[in-house]
Amino acid sequence: MCLKNIELDANGRIPKSEKPDFEALTEAHFEGEKFAIVVGSGSKFPKRDDCYMVNLITDKISYKIFTSLYANLKKQAQIPVKNKINIEAIANTDNDIFLFHRGNISGNIIFQFRANDFMNYVIGSRTFFPNARMYRFNLLKIKNIESGFSGAVALPNQSGLLVTSSVEDTIDEINDGAILDSFIGILSFDKMDKLDNSHGADFKVLEQNGSNVITKVESISIKEIKLNGDLLVVTASENDNGISEFFEIELCL
Repeated sequence: MCLKNIELDANGRIPKSEKPDFEALTEAHFEGEKFAIVVGSGSKFPKRDDCYMVNLITDKISYKIFTSLYANLKKQAQIPVKNKINIEAIANTDNDIFLFHRGNISGNIIFQFRANDFMNYVIGSRTFFPNARMYRFNLLKIKNIESGFSGAVALPNQSGLLVTSSVEDTIDEINDGAILDSFIGILSFDKMDKLDNSHGADFKVLEQNGSNVITKVESISIKEIKLNGDLLVVTASENDNGISEFFEIELCL
């Protein structure tokens, strides 16, 4: 299924100037049907402001441009005009949808929407912006560079969010930089209010055989729930060179 036709360069990659930057993907239910929600980062107008909802039963594709919504969220978060919003992940529970802003400059932020309001804005009758509750986070730093949200999925019992972040040595939202470490953490919903107003969150560095894995983790999904409640997860990473890597990780909860 093709969402957007874009001509590839000689290396078979999308030119950065044309990149739609589909950084966020989740599966959600709405009015008895199942949808995949695909969201652009919003970091470059208008190419990265797309939202697609794919009906996974009928294959019907719905489209919404998020330029106005992103401008509204940027205003709410008081992100300076010269800086960009940079949505890197989307996750959902039965009742809520969460957008994750990666804070290279303007701080890490989660926007929380009521799921029905969000879905109605994209494909329903709602014409005004869905209300968003906002949470700010200070995440772990490497070489005094704060890691940024990069992927998320709801925990199976919907008690919180399983989140990844990564560190990239860059000072803006578009240009790539040297890749440092990546992290995995859990944000419990009953602690979200306590973590608001720029308090910290507990993340652990991604390791393999006792050494930090130098890769830019971009997403996370749950593959299996073990009998003891532990999770087998899969993360995807890309290192800005056309090569992607996948890691299978068992998380002891």
